[in-house]
Amino acid sequence: RKCFWYTVITMNWSLLASALLLSLFVAVSCKDDTPDLLKRVMKYIEDHKGIYTHDIKELVEYPTVSADPGRIHIIREAAQWLVGRLNWAGLQNVQVIETEGPQPVVYADWLHAPGKPTVLIYGHYDVQPADPLDEWEYPPFELTFDDGHWYGRGVDDDKGGLLLPIQAVEALLKVDTDEDPARGVLPVNVKFLLEGQEEIMSPNLPAFLEAHRDLLSADLVLSADGGQISQWQGGIATGFRGVVGLQVNVSTTTTDMHSGKYGGSVPNPNAVLVALLAGLRDPLTHKVLVEGFYEGVAEPSEADRADLAAFKHKEGEEA
Repeated sequence: RKCFWYTVITMNWSLLASALLLSLFVAVSCKDDTPDLLKRVMKYIEDHKGIYTHDIKELVEYPTVSADPGRIHIIREAAQWLVGRLNWAGLQNVQVIETEGPQPVVYADWLHAPGKPTVLIYGHYDVQPADPLDEWEYPPFELTFDDGHWYGRGVDDDKGGLLLPIQAVEALLKVDTDEDPARGVLPVNVKFLLEGQEEIMSPNLPAFLEAHRDLLSADLVLSADGGQISQWQGGIATGFRGVVGLQVNVSTTTTDMHSGKYGGSVPNPNAVLVALLAGLRDPLTHKVLVEGFYEGVAEPSEADRADLAAFKHKEGEEA
Protein backbone atom coordinates (compact mmCIF):
# COMPACT_ATOMS: atom_id res chain seq x y z
CA ARG A 1 0.00 0.00 0.00
CA LYS A 2 1.42 3.36 -0.95
CA CYS A 3 1.84 5.87 1.82
CA PHE A 4 0.21 8.91 0.22
CA TRP A 5 -3.38 10.13 0.34
CA TYR A 6 -4.12 10.90 -3.28
CA THR A 7 -5.84 14.25 -3.18
CA VAL A 8 -4.87 17.81 -3.83
CA ILE A 9 -4.62 18.36 -0.10
CA THR A 10 -1.63 16.13 0.55
CA MET A 11 0.16 15.81 -2.75
CA ASN A 12 2.37 18.76 -1.74
CA TRP A 13 2.08 17.99 1.96
CA SER A 14 4.90 15.46 2.13
CA LEU A 15 7.13 17.87 0.23
CA LEU A 16 6.67 20.67 2.73
CA ALA A 17 6.90 18.42 5.77
CA SER A 18 10.21 17.14 4.45
CA ALA A 19 11.39 20.66 3.67
CA LEU A 20 10.89 21.51 7.33
CA LEU A 21 12.73 18.38 8.39
CA LEU A 22 15.78 18.77 6.19
CA SER A 23 15.40 22.21 4.59
CA LEU A 24 15.57 20.22 1.38
CA PHE A 25 13.16 18.02 -0.56
CA VAL A 26 13.40 14.33 0.23
CA ALA A 27 11.26 11.55 -1.16
CA VAL A 28 8.88 10.27 1.50
CA SER A 29 7.58 6.72 1.28
CA CYS A 30 6.77 3.76 3.54
CA LYS A 31 9.86 1.79 2.63
CA ASP A 32 11.78 0.12 5.44
CA ASP A 33 14.70 2.53 5.04
CA THR A 34 12.54 5.62 5.56
CA PRO A 35 13.51 7.44 8.77
CA ASP A 36 11.23 6.41 11.59
CA LEU A 37 10.12 9.96 12.32
CA LEU A 38 8.92 10.40 8.76
CA LYS A 39 6.92 7.21 9.00
CA ARG A 40 5.20 8.47 12.12
CA VAL A 41 4.55 11.84 10.50
CA MET A 42 2.98 10.19 7.46
CA LYS A 43 0.82 8.04 9.71
CA TYR A 44 -0.36 11.16 11.50
CA ILE A 45 -1.29 12.64 8.12
CA GLU A 46 -3.26 9.54 7.19
CA ASP A 47 -5.05 9.50 10.55
CA HIS A 48 -6.02 13.18 10.30
CA LYS A 49 -6.93 13.54 6.63
CA GLY A 50 -10.55 14.18 7.58
CA ILE A 51 -9.46 17.24 9.55
CA TYR A 52 -7.41 18.48 6.60
CA THR A 53 -10.43 18.14 4.33
CA HIS A 54 -12.44 20.18 6.81
CA ASP A 55 -9.66 22.80 6.86
CA ILE A 56 -9.77 23.47 3.15
CA LYS A 57 -13.56 23.28 3.08
CA GLU A 58 -13.90 26.01 5.69
CA LEU A 59 -11.23 28.27 4.20
CA VAL A 60 -12.58 28.02 0.65
CA GLU A 61 -15.99 29.12 1.93
CA TYR A 62 -14.55 32.55 2.71
CA PRO A 63 -14.82 34.56 -0.58
CA THR A 64 -11.62 36.47 0.17
CA VAL A 65 -11.49 38.51 -3.05
CA SER A 66 -8.97 41.23 -2.24
CA ALA A 67 -9.93 43.24 -5.33
CA ASP A 68 -13.47 43.72 -3.97
CA PRO A 69 -13.70 46.48 -1.32
CA GLY A 70 -17.08 45.10 -0.31
CA ARG A 71 -15.44 41.90 0.94
CA ILE A 72 -12.78 43.37 3.21
CA HIS A 73 -14.74 42.20 6.27
CA ILE A 74 -14.64 38.65 4.89
CA ILE A 75 -10.88 38.86 4.42
CA ARG A 76 -10.54 39.90 8.03
CA GLU A 77 -12.78 37.03 9.14
CA ALA A 78 -10.57 34.61 7.21
CA ALA A 79 -7.51 36.08 8.92
CA GLN A 80 -9.09 35.29 12.29
CA TRP A 81 -9.84 31.75 11.10
CA LEU A 82 -6.15 31.34 10.30
CA VAL A 83 -5.24 32.59 13.77
CA GLY A 84 -7.31 29.80 15.27
CA ARG A 85 -5.84 27.19 12.94
CA LEU A 86 -2.26 28.25 13.61
CA ASN A 87 -2.85 28.14 17.36
CA TRP A 88 -4.40 24.70 17.12
CA ALA A 89 -1.39 23.46 15.13
CA GLY A 90 0.89 24.45 17.99
CA LEU A 91 2.39 27.66 16.59
CA GLN A 92 3.13 30.51 18.97
CA ASN A 93 2.98 34.32 18.96
CA VAL A 94 0.03 34.08 16.55
CA GLN A 95 -1.34 37.49 15.66
CA VAL A 96 -3.05 39.61 13.04
CA ILE A 97 -0.83 42.56 12.09
CA GLU A 98 -2.23 45.51 10.20
CA THR A 99 -0.72 46.77 6.96
CA GLU A 100 -1.11 50.21 5.42
CA GLY A 101 -4.05 48.75 3.49
CA PRO A 102 -7.25 47.09 4.69
CA GLN A 103 -5.97 43.51 4.28
CA PRO A 104 -3.91 42.35 7.28
CA VAL A 105 -1.03 39.91 7.61
CA VAL A 106 -1.28 36.85 9.85
CA TYR A 107 1.94 36.00 11.66
CA ALA A 108 3.01 33.01 13.76
CA ASP A 109 6.25 31.36 14.79
CA TRP A 110 7.93 28.49 16.63
CA LEU A 111 11.47 29.41 17.73
CA HIS A 112 12.74 26.64 19.98
CA ALA A 113 15.54 25.14 17.88
CA PRO A 114 18.65 27.00 19.08
CA GLY A 115 21.51 26.98 16.63
CA LYS A 116 19.26 25.83 13.78
CA PRO A 117 18.18 27.84 10.72
CA THR A 118 15.00 29.89 10.73
CA VAL A 119 12.58 29.24 7.88
CA LEU A 120 10.06 31.94 6.96
CA ILE A 121 7.04 30.40 5.22
CA TYR A 122 5.04 32.70 2.95
CA GLY A 123 1.47 32.24 1.73
CA HIS A 124 -1.59 34.29 0.88
CA TYR A 125 -5.23 33.76 1.78
CA ASP A 126 -6.85 36.11 -0.73
CA VAL A 127 -8.14 34.89 -4.11
CA GLN A 128 -8.96 36.09 -7.60
CA PRO A 129 -12.55 37.11 -8.41
CA ALA A 130 -14.77 34.21 -9.46
CA ASP A 131 -16.56 36.07 -12.27
CA PRO A 132 -18.12 35.08 -14.59
CA LEU A 133 -19.99 32.76 -12.27
CA ASP A 134 -21.96 31.03 -15.02
CA GLU A 135 -18.78 29.48 -16.41
CA TRP A 136 -18.06 27.51 -13.23
CA GLU A 137 -18.97 23.83 -13.23
CA TYR A 138 -19.05 23.89 -9.42
CA PRO A 139 -19.85 26.69 -6.93
CA PRO A 140 -16.57 28.63 -6.59
CA PHE A 141 -16.79 29.13 -2.84
CA GLU A 142 -17.84 25.60 -1.97
CA LEU A 143 -15.44 22.68 -1.81
CA THR A 144 -16.27 20.00 -4.39
CA PHE A 145 -14.49 16.67 -4.80
CA ASP A 146 -14.66 15.08 -8.25
CA ASP A 147 -12.52 12.46 -9.99
CA GLY A 148 -9.69 12.62 -7.48
CA HIS A 149 -9.44 16.39 -7.27
CA TRP A 150 -10.76 19.20 -5.11
CA TYR A 151 -12.42 22.17 -6.82
CA GLY A 152 -13.09 25.63 -5.42
CA ARG A 153 -11.63 29.13 -5.66
CA GLY A 154 -8.32 29.11 -3.82
CA VAL A 155 -8.09 25.37 -3.29
CA ASP A 156 -4.77 25.57 -5.14
CA ASP A 157 -3.87 29.27 -5.17
CA ASP A 158 -3.23 29.61 -2.33
CA LYS A 159 -5.51 28.39 0.44
CA GLY A 160 -4.61 24.76 -0.10
CA GLY A 161 -0.98 25.79 -0.47
CA LEU A 162 -0.73 27.72 2.79
CA LEU A 163 -2.53 25.01 4.76
CA LEU A 164 0.09 22.43 3.83
CA PRO A 165 2.99 23.83 5.89
CA ILE A 166 0.63 24.58 8.79
CA GLN A 167 -0.43 20.94 8.78
CA ALA A 168 3.20 19.86 8.38
CA VAL A 169 4.22 21.79 11.48
CA GLU A 170 1.23 20.38 13.33
CA ALA A 171 2.19 16.80 12.52
CA LEU A 172 5.80 17.31 13.51
CA LEU A 173 4.82 18.95 16.79
CA LYS A 174 2.14 16.46 17.74
CA VAL A 175 3.50 13.12 16.60
CA ASP A 176 4.52 10.97 19.58
CA THR A 177 3.60 13.72 22.05
CA ASP A 178 0.13 12.55 23.09
CA GLU A 179 -1.37 15.25 20.86
CA ASP A 180 0.26 17.96 23.01
CA PRO A 181 2.09 20.39 20.70
CA ALA A 182 3.82 22.02 23.67
CA ARG A 183 5.89 18.83 23.98
CA GLY A 184 6.74 18.55 20.30
CA VAL A 185 9.82 19.83 18.54
CA LEU A 186 10.74 20.96 15.05
CA PRO A 187 14.15 20.44 13.43
CA VAL A 188 14.30 24.14 12.48
CA ASN A 189 12.82 27.42 13.66
CA VAL A 190 9.72 28.45 11.75
CA LYS A 191 7.90 31.71 11.05
CA PHE A 192 4.70 32.22 9.04
CA LEU A 193 3.76 35.29 7.01
CA LEU A 194 0.30 34.93 5.46
CA GLU A 195 -0.93 37.97 3.56
CA GLY A 196 -4.30 39.01 2.18
CA GLN A 197 -3.49 41.11 -0.89
CA GLU A 198 -1.25 39.02 -3.16
CA GLU A 199 -3.85 38.90 -5.92
CA ILE A 200 -3.76 42.71 -6.16
CA MET A 201 0.05 42.77 -6.42
CA SER A 202 0.75 43.08 -2.66
CA PRO A 203 0.84 46.92 -2.71
CA ASN A 204 1.50 47.22 1.03
CA LEU A 205 3.78 44.24 1.53
CA PRO A 206 7.14 45.98 0.82
CA ALA A 207 6.46 48.62 3.48
CA PHE A 208 5.27 45.90 5.87
CA LEU A 209 8.46 43.89 5.39
CA GLU A 210 10.58 46.95 6.04
CA ALA A 211 8.60 47.93 9.14
CA HIS A 212 8.84 44.39 10.58
CA ARG A 213 12.34 43.51 9.44
CA ASP A 214 13.45 42.10 12.80
CA LEU A 215 10.26 40.11 13.38
CA LEU A 216 10.51 38.48 9.95
CA SER A 217 14.27 37.89 9.81
CA ALA A 218 15.12 34.39 8.58
CA ASP A 219 17.81 32.28 6.96
CA LEU A 220 15.50 30.84 4.32
CA VAL A 221 12.18 31.82 2.78
CA LEU A 222 9.90 29.03 1.57
CA SER A 223 6.90 30.09 -0.50
CA ALA A 224 3.81 27.91 -0.16
CA ASP A 225 2.31 29.73 -3.16
CA GLY A 226 3.10 27.25 -5.90
CA GLY A 227 2.78 23.68 -7.05
CA GLN A 228 4.83 20.63 -7.76
CA ILE A 229 6.09 19.03 -10.92
CA SER A 230 3.40 16.37 -11.19
CA GLN A 231 1.01 14.32 -9.10
CA TRP A 232 3.78 11.83 -8.40
CA GLN A 233 6.86 14.04 -8.19
CA GLY A 234 7.54 16.87 -5.79
CA GLY A 235 10.06 19.65 -6.13
CA ILE A 236 11.13 23.03 -4.82
CA ALA A 237 11.49 25.85 -7.35
CA THR A 238 14.62 27.86 -6.64
CA GLY A 239 14.22 30.59 -9.25
CA PHE A 240 11.53 32.35 -11.25
CA ARG A 241 11.41 34.84 -14.09
CA GLY A 242 10.46 38.38 -13.21
CA VAL A 243 7.77 40.44 -14.88
CA VAL A 244 7.59 44.01 -16.16
CA GLY A 245 4.65 45.90 -17.64
CA LEU A 246 4.68 49.11 -19.63
CA GLN A 247 2.63 51.00 -22.18
CA VAL A 248 4.09 52.00 -25.54
CA ASN A 249 2.35 54.61 -27.69
CA VAL A 250 3.38 54.86 -31.35
CA SER A 251 2.53 57.94 -33.42
CA THR A 252 3.65 58.53 -37.00
CA THR A 253 1.70 61.73 -37.65
CA THR A 254 0.51 64.73 -35.68
CA THR A 255 -3.00 64.60 -37.12
CA ASP A 256 -5.54 62.22 -38.66
CA MET A 257 -4.68 61.34 -42.24
CA HIS A 258 -6.72 59.76 -45.04
CA SER A 259 -5.53 56.19 -45.55
CA GLY A 260 -6.41 56.27 -49.25
CA LYS A 261 -4.15 59.26 -49.86
CA TYR A 262 -1.34 58.67 -47.40
CA GLY A 263 -1.47 54.98 -46.58
CA GLY A 264 1.47 54.16 -48.81
CA SER A 265 3.77 57.00 -47.87
CA VAL A 266 3.18 57.47 -44.14
CA PRO A 267 4.19 54.59 -41.85
CA ASN A 268 1.28 52.75 -40.25
CA PRO A 269 1.63 52.85 -36.44
CA ASN A 270 0.44 49.24 -36.21
CA ALA A 271 3.20 48.07 -38.54
CA VAL A 272 5.78 50.10 -36.65
CA LEU A 273 4.65 48.60 -33.34
CA VAL A 274 4.76 45.05 -34.73
CA ALA A 275 8.31 45.62 -36.02
CA LEU A 276 9.34 47.14 -32.67
CA LEU A 277 8.00 44.17 -30.70
CA ALA A 278 9.50 41.65 -33.09
CA GLY A 279 12.89 43.30 -32.72
CA LEU A 280 13.01 42.72 -28.99
CA ARG A 281 14.04 39.07 -29.41
CA ASP A 282 16.27 37.06 -31.70
CA PRO A 283 13.90 34.75 -33.65
CA LEU A 284 16.42 31.89 -33.65
CA THR A 285 17.90 31.97 -30.14
CA HIS A 286 14.96 33.74 -28.43
CA LYS A 287 17.53 35.92 -26.67
CA VAL A 288 16.27 39.34 -25.60
CA LEU A 289 18.08 42.01 -27.63
CA VAL A 290 17.41 44.97 -25.33
CA GLU A 291 20.70 46.52 -24.29
CA GLY A 292 21.45 45.88 -20.63
CA PHE A 293 18.64 43.36 -20.21
CA TYR A 294 20.96 40.64 -18.90
CA GLU A 295 23.05 42.82 -16.60
CA GLY A 296 23.25 41.23 -13.16
CA VAL A 297 21.76 37.92 -14.33
CA ALA A 298 23.80 34.97 -13.07
CA GLU A 299 24.90 32.44 -15.66
CA PRO A 300 23.91 28.81 -14.98
CA SER A 301 26.63 27.07 -12.99
CA GLU A 302 27.99 23.63 -13.78
CA ALA A 303 25.90 22.31 -10.88
CA ASP A 304 22.79 23.93 -12.39
CA ARG A 305 23.48 22.32 -15.76
CA ALA A 306 24.08 18.96 -14.10
CA ASP A 307 20.74 19.25 -12.29
CA LEU A 308 18.96 20.02 -15.55
CA ALA A 309 20.62 17.09 -17.29
CA ALA A 310 19.68 14.73 -14.46
CA PHE A 311 16.04 15.79 -14.34
CA LYS A 312 13.75 13.02 -15.56
CA HIS A 313 11.39 15.00 -17.73
CA LYS A 314 8.05 13.29 -18.33
CA GLU A 315 5.95 15.80 -20.21
CA GLY A 316 2.77 13.74 -20.05
CA GLU A 317 2.88 13.60 -16.25
CA GLU A 318 3.80 17.19 -15.48
CA ALA A 319 1.19 19.43 -13.89
